[in-house]
Order: sequence, then structure tokens, then C-alpha cells
Amino acid sequence: LAVQTQIGWLYLFDAGVWAMVVVSVLLPWWSLKSLRVKAGFHVPQPSSRTGPKVGPGPGENETLQISVQVENGGLLPRGLVGLTVDCPFEEPSRRRRVFFLPALPGHSSVPVNWDAVCFRRGYYDSLAVQLECLAPFGLFRSRRRYRLDLGLTVYPAYFPLKAEALLGNGQPANGDTSRFPGDSFDYLGAREYRFGDQLRRVHWQSTARRGQLVVKEYGRRASGVVQVAFETAHNCGAGKESTLEYSIKIAASIVAACEAARIPLDLFAGRRSLKQPNEVQAMGYLARLDAGGPDDFAGLGDGEPRVSIGIVWRRNSALVPVLRGLSRHSPVTFVVIEGFAGQEYTGLVEAGALGTGGGVIVCRPGGLGQAVRALEQAVQAARGS
Repeated sequence: LAVQTQIGWLYLFDAGVWAMVVVSVLLPWWSLKSLRVKAGFHVPQPSSRTGPKVGPGPGENETLQISVQVENGGLLPRGLVGLTVDCPFEEPSRRRRVFFLPALPGHSSVPVNWDAVCFRRGYYDSLAVQLECLAPFGLFRSRRRYRLDLGLTVYPAYFPLKAEALLGNGQPANGDTSRFPGDSFDYLGAREYRFGDQLRRVHWQSTARRGQLVVKEYGRRASGVVQVAFETAHNCGAGKESTLEYSIKIAASIVAACEAARIPLDLFAGRRSLKQPNEVQAMGYLARLDAGGPDDFAGLGDGEPRVSIGIVWRRNSALVPVLRGLSRHSPVTFVVIEGFAGQEYTGLVEAGALGTGGGVIVCRPGGLGQAVRALEQAVQAARGS
């Protein structure tokens, strides 16, 4: 009887071990089976800080409130769930965040929130999320990966540039005849509200009649535009300290100034050009712009622009002859970016800029703010302000 009892205990122990193995295999899979994940972000009110500003939405160095909801659609509670989030728009050293959810009651949702700082401009379509559950004693684990829709555009930072520098002689753009101060548009009619439209252009009578927001539409006149051009085919530097990033921030500063002064703008950079875009369109294009050619400069100089601004890298001045040909219609100002490569050809841009009526502004690493202020003064001098 004693021998049989000992053998029975061995069978019982063996059954317990195998039961633990089966539970360890199935429990992590079962725990994640009914879980769902969704993500969102909230843009807080802009801070009253000095320094670079941002465009019509969240921009570089701005803080967003990120929320990831883990939902348990099952009746029974789940627990011991790990959550790993790869946030693509944060600084590389802070992108990966790990959270632990000890308990998820049945038919409930547990939020995970944190503040994320937008490190670099760009369009970020998704968020990489991983759920992980460990079995007791860590013998087995189960993982599920998700790509959550984000649809976040991080706009480039820019430095303030006075709109009067682009107007010249303190006059409204294009002989303003519109009802809003500084507008350079002709009234065309009314249309439905679109994202990016200014609320001051709401047509309240039509809005009340139709039951939805309707705005007044103004067409920009073809002459008197500000033209901005820079090359994307070549890029020197790394991360935010590169010739392309500097070019984009300078261009964004001009875009913001033109929007404030209601001056039409043409933007030539990358594979396509933008003719008289609004601020949302121009900033959105700059946010998504990547290095690599060819650049499209077709139409540069059309319409007798009021001023042309070329942003060139000291080592690659192929844009200079193109801009030089515009000087017969309007002054051309050059912003030369240098200090990002060991060998740069001094004097070529200055020689090409002679007689263009604008001047040459030099921008070195860490000197974006000073370069934008110098650009403002150069454009004012060129236009006789």
C-alpha cells in the first residue's frame, strides 16, 4: 500500500506539472485574445515661449499629449499585460516607452497617457504598439503587434519675420482693395469651410441659411508674388542640423510672414512647385519634404515677382544662375548656408549675386535666428522700405 501511495503521488505531481505547462501555454494567448488597442493625441494650447514658432498645427519642439487605450472586450478580467509603444516623432532616445498593466477588468478600458515632445518635422501615419503577456514563472509569453492610425503632421519651426519687410514702403500688397486690412485678394464668392480657413472669413448670413460653416473666397492676383526657391537634391549634415532642415526653416519663416501680410507666395523646392498656396498647404508640404531630386524650378520668375529669395548651400550653387536671371524683374536675395562640410567654395555665390539688387546673407550652424533677422533687413533695403 505504501508503494502504491508513493507511485500515486508521483502520478499526481506529474499531472500537476503538465497542467501547469498547458496553462502557461494557453494563458498568455487567452489573455491577449480579447484585447484591443487604439491611440490618439491632443494638442495643448501653444506656450508663450520665445524662440522658434510653429505652423498651423503641432510643430517641432511642441509637446503633445498621447493617449493609448487598451480595451478588454471579454467578460473575465485580464492581467499582467505589458504595453510597448514606439513613438516615431519623439527624440530617438525616448521613442520606446514601456508600461505595465497589472489588471484589466472585464468590459473595461484602461488609458495610458504621457507627454511627448515632437522632435522633427514630418508626417507620421501610424504608431507601433505591442502587447505582451507572460505566463506564471515566465515560462511562455504571447505577443501581439499593432499599427495604429495616427495621421500626425509635425510642422517645421520657424523664426518671426516682419511682414513689412516683404510689403515694401509700408504699402498693402498689390494695391489692396479687399475688405480685410492687408488682404491682396479679389472677392470671388462663398464656399464651404475647409480645414485651415480663417474664422474671420466666415460668411455668417450664408452659414445661418445653410446650417453649416460657409466662408468668403478670395482669389489671389497673379502679379506681385514672393518667390522662394531652394534645392533638395543635396543635403549635408545629420538630423535637424543639416542644410535641408535649415533651408526648410528659413522658407517656413517666409511663408508665415507672407500669410500675415496676405502676400501671395510661390514655393519652389523638391519635385513639384506650389503656386500661391495657403499656409496649411505650404507648411504641410515643407513638413513632408525629403532630400533627393530632381528639383522642379519650372515657372520660377513668372508673373514679375515682387521679390525672389534663394536659399543655397555654399557647396552647391547651381540655383544661383537661375535666380540671377530674375533680377531684371525684381531684387533677388540669397541666403547662403555654410559650415556643414569640410570643403566649401567661397565666393561663388557672392560673385553670382552681383547686380541682382538683393544681397547675400550667410547662415552658419546655430545661426538660424540671426540669418532670418538679417534676411528681413536685406529684403527691406532691396525694396526701399
